[in-house]
Amino acid sequence: MFAPVLMTAFLLVAQPAAPADLENQVRDLVRQLNADSKDERDAAQKQLLELGPPILDQLPIPNSRMPAEMRQRVERIRLQLEQKRAETSVDGTRVTLKVDKRPLSEVLAMLEKLSGNQIVSRLPVPEDGQGGGAAEPTITLDVKDAPFLQVLDQVLDQARLTLDIFATTDDGKPLKSLVVMAPLAPLLPRAARSNYSGAFRFEPLSITSKRGLADPAESVLQVLIEAQWEPRLAPITMTFPRESLAIKFDDGTKAGSARQGSELLGTRAAGSRFPLHIELPPRKAARIEQITGNLKVLLPGRMETFRFGPLPGPGKYKEQKAEVTVFVDRVAKNADAWEVFVRLKFDDAAGALQSHLLDWVEDNPAWLESADGKKMEPGSYQPTQEGENEYGISYLFPLAGDIKGYTFVYSTPAALVEKTIPFEIKNLDLP
Repeated sequence: MFAPVLMTAFLLVAQPAAPADLENQVRDLVRQLNADSKDERDAAQKQLLELGPPILDQLPIPNSRMPAEMRQRVERIRLQLEQKRAETSVDGTRVTLKVDKRPLSEVLAMLEKLSGNQIVSRLPVPEDGQGGGAAEPTITLDVKDAPFLQVLDQVLDQARLTLDIFATTDDGKPLKSLVVMAPLAPLLPRAARSNYSGAFRFEPLSITSKRGLADPAESVLQVLIEAQWEPRLAPITMTFPRESLAIKFDDGTKAGSARQGSELLGTRAAGSRFPLHIELPPRKAARIEQITGNLKVLLPGRMETFRFGPLPGPGKYKEQKAEVTVFVDRVAKNADAWEVFVRLKFDDAAGALQSHLLDWVEDNPAWLESADGKKMEPGSYQPTQEGENEYGISYLFPLAGDIKGYTFVYSTPAALVEKTIPFEIKNLDLP
């Protein structure tokens, strides 16, 4: 008989009330936005904001039939709640999971489903202990409301496995997934040597000491750090500000970074490595008691879907959610295809629209949807405009007939969220 399995995942968002109660409550409060008394209108707006992002599906879309003040208030409420939802979507996943002697592959599938992070196995296909092959490891866990990456480390430790954060696809592109593999040599437990910070994991890999004989500036203590994150986040940029570094040794000595400025880290893989250059301590110091620092990360917020149609429609389409406005500027016949010209405008793109960072924009899903729900992917696309806070792209759909009645559907992050990710490393013996 199989042992029961209990599994739950928590994203750091507010929990909604019962759907029917919530819908009725939102409907009544929206009506109150048009009350005669300003105090009543303000109170209704405040209560709607306090209910949080779960009410976005119940909030009406602002339209010209609404009284002017109600429409303005609904627009403000939607914008604030969409911004909040975008911000909370980049927080770490927390997991509750209870399993007893379950196969590794089954537990990894559970974690993938709970967290939304793709987990890829690059292990030999296990055998059932016959024919000379190794049996699949079994996992026993009982964790409650724990960081996802910490739970994954516990699973990997039990199976004596590790992750390859620099794995690539068959055509050499970074595989932005959690790739499980066997280590080349036995490793120390992952969970014991890691620091978890939200959706991030930090691990010291090595420590070296160097004394410059001709150039004192070469006298440094270097600690190599590996940063890993939940791949569902897909960071756009990541920077290590060296001035955030603070070190304390066991003899009471304190130190900072031996280098100045900021270091731009790679985000194309499922993790990144960066060195900490630390001022050399006195010889009497035998251990680093604590290292603290920060990463500055720009992340895409929650994906939102925009629907424009039915096409071709009069003039331009425009819709805003949170901090992004999506425009469909033009729909035009192009030989035996139709071309849809799209433009994104962010309130503040924070440098994310630089040409070398545009993978995340070009990965945004776009398609045509017929009246009967059939989906057509674009045959090709090309950029049409680049700017500090705007980006234009055209999609070519292989549709020989009329586009009339089709809807253009586009998904994009509704905001770009800047986060400070603190990290802490403790108790490293000096070489």
